[in-house]
Amino acid sequence: WDGAWYRRILYKEGGYIGGKDQPSPLGYIFLEPQPWAVISGVADGERGLAALDSVHTHLATEYGVALLREAFPQYDPAIGSISIVLPGVKENGSVFCHTNPWVIIAETILGRGQRAMDYYMRIAYATKSKIADVHGAEPYVYSQHICLPPHYQPGRAGNPWLTGSATWSMLALSQWILGMRPVWDGLLLAPCVPPAWKKFRMQRAYRGAT
Repeated sequence: WDGAWYRRILYKEGGYIGGKDQPSPLGYIFLEPQPWAVISGVADGERGLAALDSVHTHLATEYGVALLREAFPQYDPAIGSISIVLPGVKENGSVFCHTNPWVIIAETILGRGQRAMDYYMRIAYATKSKIADVHGAEPYVYSQHICLPPHYQPGRAGNPWLTGSATWSMLALSQWILGMRPVWDGLLLAPCVPPAWKKFRMQRAYRGAT
């Protein structure tokens, strides 16, 4: 914990990346530790709120939530494969769509349905027809990542079809925003939707019943 978010990588010889007090601005905040601290129950209420607020401040973009800030400009063997690809592409600072649903789930755990739905809409493939000339992929499928600056084509989709984003997004929407999820004892109903919603309907076949 670095005062406002969780660090990402700790080196066995000492030092770290992913912290606000590190000497270099490269990789000063990473996405993955923040939602998983909330999902796992490691982060208590105030710390969880602080971590996700830091995500919103530093990583949220119009195209989705970035994987890290700032991208690594060249290969660094100490960092490894993150820094192999161009800045703003794939693991090196793009919107990695597979990881965005984790933030959505974490926001619903903290009761913030509006922000969860906002994040969902930023990566939803159905919204990409509006930017089809930039997005460049079919508007009916998730992409693995969406390029961000300093890449020269921000908003450009990369590797459509090749991702687990669809499954995670369906789970985040149905089980956490709409809040109908299976648990050991049955079907839990715990919606966390935007306050402006008046109602919605769901129907599900589950364990022999509808």
